Amino acid sequence: MKKILVIALCLLGLMFVPLSAILLMAGDEDVKSGIESGEETGLSQVAPEVERYRPLFEKYAVKYQLEKYVDIIMALVMQESGGRYPDVMQSSESIGLPPNTITDPEYSIDMGMAHFKNVLTKAKGDVDLTLQSYNYGGGFIDYVNAGRGGKYTLQLAHEFSVYQAQKLGWSSYGDPEYVPHVRRYLVSSNNSGSFIIPVDNPIVSSGFGIRWGTLHKGLDFAEPIGTAVKASKAGKVEVAFFGITGSGFGGYGNVIMINHLNGEWTLYAHLSRIETKVGAVVNQGTKIGETGNTGDSTGPHLHFEIRKESGGAQIDPAPSLGIKNTGG
Repeated sequence: MKKILVIALCLLGLMFVPLSAILLMAGDEDVKSGIESGEETGLSQVAPEVERYRPLFEKYAVKYQLEKYVDIIMALVMQESGGRYPDVMQSSESIGLPPNTITDPEYSIDMGMAHFKNVLTKAKGDVDLTLQSYNYGGGFIDYVNAGRGGKYTLQLAHEFSVYQAQKLGWSSYGDPEYVPHVRRYLVSSNNSGSFIIPVDNPIVSSGFGIRWGTLHKGLDFAEPIGTAVKASKAGKVEVAFFGITGSGFGGYGNVIMINHLNGEWTLYAHLSRIETKVGAVVNQGTKIGETGNTGDSTGPHLHFEIRKESGGAQIDPAPSLGIKNTGG
């Protein structure tokens, strides 16, 4: 799959050692004993072309003891092939074949998950290091372990790309943003849990209910401009723009809306800054913007809503946040 891995195997004289034999030599204990970075589980938001293979991913997850990694592997496949090619996991190169030689999707998944397990073992359970090495090859693990902390960081991923490109005389090497590119297809597995208050040190300046003769459809938190705003629950960003008349979000100013993929949405309005984008997958507590005074606003604050429909059906957020609401 990745040229650098094939080259390394050739130099070591392992081209003809079956991949399953390598896995047996590696053992399982290192994988079980050290998840070093990133969540290995999550709710994968993948295309139907990938979702159709879920039974096969689950089948081979049992074979390679990767049951809790199924969703992140499916997210990886979204990045690798989007499920559009027979070599679903782009596994050909990992067994010494030219790219896309494999034409049987099941065999691709079998070999791809075997390779993932092998890399995961070498990475001692560091999931993000495993993901980046799936793209770069095992040499990235050696690079990280050579006095550079022994753990994945985005900075090391960028440094290794530059290092390898210069070494090989190429204009670029691999995808240094591979980990965030994979993780954008994941929603944290805590998505079914409770909401959190989207700002620290919250002061409710206006509750849900009748205010000035109309229904105030959320909670207002009085906060100085520039206060961090966090995702109240994990989900996928559906709105991230300045709401203009006719958009359905007129008056909200800079606004973000997150679909929590369970029949609930949250909305964050009057922001001074938007620090996410449409399509991004965010975990609970991820900073998505900063409070402001944009749109139809009478002072710096965050307007926060919980919706049962994307177009409205707002409910009082206070009970979900554990806040005693005093009304509009």
